[in-house]
Amino acid sequence: MTGWQNGTGRLTRRRLPFGHFCPVVAGSKAGVALYDANLSGADLSGAKLHGVNLSTAVLIGVDLSGATLIRVNLSGAKLHEVSLSGANLTGVKLHGADLHLADLSRASLGGGNLSGANLYGADLHEAHLRKVENLTEEQVREAVNWEQATLPDYLQSLFAE
Repeated sequence: MTGWQNGTGRLTRRRLPFGHFCPVVAGSKAGVALYDANLSGADLSGAKLHGVNLSTAVLIGVDLSGATLIRVNLSGAKLHEVSLSGANLTGVKLHGADLHLADLSRASLGGGNLSGANLYGADLHEAHLRKVENLTEEQVREAVNWEQATLPDYLQSLFAE
């Protein structure tokens, strides 16, 4: 496959084939390593990524709407203005990820970890966050449309009217 580097499973920055097709990437036990990759502006809508390491990757303006990301590591990733609308983000690690102005509307983050993630201006309209871990009141209040999101039980009492 074009873009694979020396059979290591790590994609190079300049020869990424994304945008021309919908990728299906499944990691092995060791996983597929795409950390530090720059995928800015890519159309990955509907992509299926399982066990992929995208830690510290740059995904500014990427369209991941309707994508399935299972146990993907996005720790420290730059996800400014990314569209995750309707995405399945089961078990996704978002420790310290920057989701500034991201569209998380109708996304499902079951078992995802948002420890230290920046949600400033992120759209949480109808996002399913009930089973997310380490989401704080401050993160929720920095986001927009959080009133329509399904929040974890430990936060619901804080926002009860």
